[in-house]
Amino acid sequence: MKKIVFLIFILLTFESTTYAQTFILLDRHWGKKAILTDSVTRENLSNGWYPIYKDELDSLITRVDKLRNLKDDGLHRKFYYSEDFKTDHLEFVIENIKRVYGDGYEINLISTNAQGKTIIKLSDPRLLLTDNQKVIRTFLGYLKKTKKDIGKSTKNKR
Repeated sequence: MKKIVFLIFILLTFESTTYAQTFILLDRHWGKKAILTDSVTRENLSNGWYPIYKDELDSLITRVDKLRNLKDDGLHRKFYYSEDFKTDHLEFVIENIKRVYGDGYEINLISTNAQGKTIIKLSDPRLLLTDNQKVIRTFLGYLKKTKKDIGKSTKNKR
């Protein structure tokens, strides 16, 4: 009987120490403040939110930062490997496109969660490299601001 009680105690202890995954809902237009949530719903996705796992925000910032000089990288024909940008739940699908006056890039960021996969286009090869670089730098600024805001809200809860 003592063994059963002990096993139940252990199971309850493990169950109570597991934490729900926290998500950050990013605005697809990068205008609204990001939202912290414990789950992602179809309604969130329909309302223009892009979910990422909170613990992958730093990794995402690091990877997007590697793309911030897209114009120079294209002019110097830098080749990006999609595998170099992958995390547990984020994937960059990068197509390097050869052009006469510098390479173009199609870059899609895919986030995977319980609701499926969600995509944001960060670079369109039909646009100029300067335009794509501007999009990436704007997104990077939004991510850094989100990190700063989340840091403030976490400190306020303590």
